[in-house]
Amino acid sequence: LRAALGMLASAPHGLLIGDVRGEGLFVGLDFVTDRETRAPATAEASYLCSRLKERHRILTSLDGPSDNVLVIKPPLTFDSEAVRMLVSALDEELRALALVSPDELQRRGHTPT
Repeated sequence: LRAALGMLASAPHGLLIGDVRGEGLFVGLDFVTDRETRAPATAEASYLCSRLKERHRILTSLDGPSDNVLVIKPPLTFDSEAVRMLVSALDEELRALALVSPDELQRRGHTPT
C-alpha cells in the first residue's frame, strides 16, 4: 500500500502529496501546497476526503494539526485488488482536483470526519 501511494506521490499530479507515512495498513498521506515549506494543503485534503467518499464509497479521515493528513485505515481483509482500487480512485481525484479553482475549494468547506 505504501509503495503504491509513494509511486502516486512521484507522479506529476501527485505533487500535493508531501509524505506517505504509517505502518502496516494504517497509512497517512500528508498533503502540502509546497514540498519545501511543507505548507499544509488543508482544503485540498478535505476535497479529496469528500470525493473519495461521494464518488468511490471509500471512507478516509483527516488528521494532523492542520487537518491536511488523509488517513487510510482499511479493514484487515484489504488485499492487493483493494490497494489498486484505492490508488486508482485517489489518482482519479488528484487529476480532477487540478481542475478545481481555489474559490471552489473554499466554497466546499471543511469535510467533517
